[in-house]
Amino acid sequence: MRTAVFVAPREVELRELPMPEPGDGRVVVGLRATALCNMEQRIYLGKQRVPLPCELAGVVENVGDVRCDFKVGQRVALGPVSCGQCEYCRRGYDARCLTGFTRTSYRGIPGGWGLCEFRPCLPAALYPIADHVSFEEAALSEPLSYAVHAIRAMNPDLGSDVVVIGAGPMGLFNVLVARRRGARVIVSELDDARRRKAAGLGAEVLDPGTQDVVQAVKDLTAGRGADAVIVAVGLDSANRQAFEIVAPTGTVVLFANAYPSKPLNVDPNLIHKTELKVLGVEGKTVEDFAIAVKLLNDRLVDVRPIIETSFGLHQVIEALETAVRPETYRVIVNP
Repeated sequence: MRTAVFVAPREVELRELPMPEPGDGRVVVGLRATALCNMEQRIYLGKQRVPLPCELAGVVENVGDVRCDFKVGQRVALGPVSCGQCEYCRRGYDARCLTGFTRTSYRGIPGGWGLCEFRPCLPAALYPIADHVSFEEAALSEPLSYAVHAIRAMNPDLGSDVVVIGAGPMGLFNVLVARRRGARVIVSELDDARRRKAAGLGAEVLDPGTQDVVQAVKDLTAGRGADAVIVAVGLDSANRQAFEIVAPTGTVVLFANAYPSKPLNVDPNLIHKTELKVLGVEGKTVEDFAIAVKLLNDRLVDVRPIIETSFGLHQVIEALETAVRPETYRVIVNP
């Protein structure tokens, strides 16, 4: 099989490796779509060392003697597997699983094996996808599940006013899930094209370059402010603004990783006297992923507008160069 291997910043090699075989409780999946998220982009640019591609979909190719309910030819999305044994898993927090997401290697090359043609997988990691869902859409089950995790943790009431700061891919996944949950969503985004994308997904949009976002949110919410603010961009200014936008008793959701990270400078009396909640969210649980797949299978959300373009595996460098452009949404590699 062919696999792409990161060897240096902005340098990727296509290598021929032996085809994996089923065994050790794993079946073999032929990958059909890998979405390039921020992780692959950081690896490609040399900001992160170990490749762990994880936005994947494909077809069950070989089950061998592995006992499972999956059949050869079945279409699947690849999701998380928790250990079920550590303290966090036993308490229902498997997004924080201590052992379930360990690094793997094949033929001495570390990685999660997404930029390749075939991959061995535990059956527990496979989620059936409907025939009408494309592999490209199914690969986005992973980032969609992150938004599911955030919105479930935030638990907005029906009709809540939710502000999303940043209309990049992850901001838009939060828009989709929050709207499905029954919230009115307001997006603050500097880029005009991204504002139009957010508006196309049903959000009201604000331009922080020309508008006083704090006042605009208050105007839209009868002076109260937002019931929740999701910071979907890793900027110190966005974190600080969230506390100006949120209403008393509301929730600030710190969703995005910050590069570089700066200390959160917030007056503790603001939180104390207004009973604000500050919620950190990262990753997803097995249940979050199952919900994300169901949302796609039942056409309850449509992630197709977030897909930018696709490339073959032989075009992996072109795909990565496209993905690292800041204006680009999800780029798909079709192995």
